[in-house]
Amino acid sequence: MVHAIIGRNGSTIKKITQETNAWIHIHKKNNVGSLDKAITIRGNPENCTNACRKILEVLQQKATNSSISGVILKILFYNNLIGIIIGEEGNTIRKIMLETETKINVSSMIDVKIDNFHYKRICTIEGSIKNISKAEAQISAKLRQSIENYLQSMSGYQINVESVL
Repeated sequence: MVHAIIGRNGSTIKKITQETNAWIHIHKKNNVGSLDKAITIRGNPENCTNACRKILEVLQQKATNSSISGVILKILFYNNLIGIIIGEEGNTIRKIMLETETKINVSSMIDVKIDNFHYKRICTIEGSIKNISKAEAQISAKLRQSIENYLQSMSGYQINVESVL
């Protein structure tokens, strides 16, 4: 499937990058031998969502031409951010699932250990490509808003770097 995303001589990934103005990196060395490969997408929110949707469309096309059934999106999140996605008593994730007609599952265990302090969990989104894209956009917007709120709340605090050193 990775070959489909890259395309002959990188043509597919270049086309998606040019069409969406998003930076896309496929992590080739991660999960050697696994069917799952991590992809990092950077850019403004709309461009990232468009790039993700186009990658899903490429995967759907490949799945249609093979025995693979359907396409799902797996997003890695730092463990300490999962609560933002799930929400109080699961209200946020339930609302996103209803609005986007998708099935969203957040792994209950820590899937990837980055170092002794950072762990990641997997959020799996299933549905049509259009609806998966909507769910990804809502989840990303929720995370962005939470981070922006946190940074605004910290704007009143000043740290004297000299006293810390």
